[in-house]
Amino acid sequence: MKRFNNLPQFKERRQELRKNSTSEEDELWQQLKYKRSGFKFKRQHS
Repeated sequence: MKRFNNLPQFKERRQELRKNSTSEEDELWQQLKYKRSGFKFKRQHS
């Protein structure tokens, strides 16, 4: 199966979504970043 992750034509959109995240998304990533959930998470980056 062909993978479509990180296609170059969507790089700008991915960056825009990360820069303009909601306060709820910011809080979620803070919780995940500091491993308070017990799981490992990484944000997609371009």
